[in-house]
Parts: sequence; C-alpha cells; structure tokens
Amino acid sequence: MTDEQEIEILEQTIRVISETSKIVDQSTNLLKKKEKFIQLTSQMNLEVVELEYANDVLNFRILIGLLILDLSTTTRNLIRAEIKYEEIYSLKQMVVIIKEGYQKIYDFTFYNKNGDLITKNRNQSLWKKGIGKLLKTTKLT
Repeated sequence: MTDEQEIEILEQTIRVISETSKIVDQSTNLLKKKEKFIQLTSQMNLEVVELEYANDVLNFRILIGLLILDLSTTTRNLIRAEIKYEEIYSLKQMVVIIKEGYQKIYDFTFYNKNGDLITKNRNQSLWKKGIGKLLKTTKLT
C-alpha cells in the first residue's frame, strides 16, 4: 500500500468515525426522548399511538453504528501497525467484530448430533424479533 493510500484510508476512517459517532448519539437521544414522551403521556392519561418499531429501529441503528465505529477504529490500528503482531491482532479483531455483529443481528443456526436444525438463538436475534418483521410490514417503494 502506498503512503498516499494509507493517508486516504486514515482520513476516510476519521470522517466515518466522526459522522457515525454523531448518528449513534442522536439515536441514543431519540430513544431517551421516546421513553420520556411515553412516560409523560401515560401520566396525563393521554391515548398515544404506540411507536411499535421505534425501539427496534433505533437499537438496530445504534448497533450498526457501533460496529462501524469498531471496524473503523480497527482499520486505523491496522494501517498504523508497526510490527507484524499488531497487524495480526487488528485482523483478528476485525473477524471478531464481524462475527459478533452478525451473531447479534441474525445469529447462527446449527445442527445438533441428531441432525436437527437448531434455530433457538436465531429466533431471538434482532432480525427475527424486530427488523425483519418491520421490513415485512412496511411497504418499501
């Protein structure tokens, strides 16, 4: 990799980290505001239309943002690595971040010793519990 390419990647990752940090903060603030809104309206005995998928969408956005932040930071560490082990460690961290992110979003299925497909954890994933349902019920044009 050339010095110019390294500089460009470092600049891009810092922009991504900056922008994504703002989005994660905004999403976190929206979650807090939504909870306060629900508390106030229930105290006032007002009927409120349930914000059915708001928590799922905001939590999903926060998770994706944190994954992007982790991967961007690890990419910066990889580019700045001075010894081979730092490179290996950064690459290992990338694999862990991607695996853990995938597991949280979709989770894995597996076959037990009897050959039965086990989807217990898949059914608890963010995708099955919220985001997948939202996409099925929302007409995307």
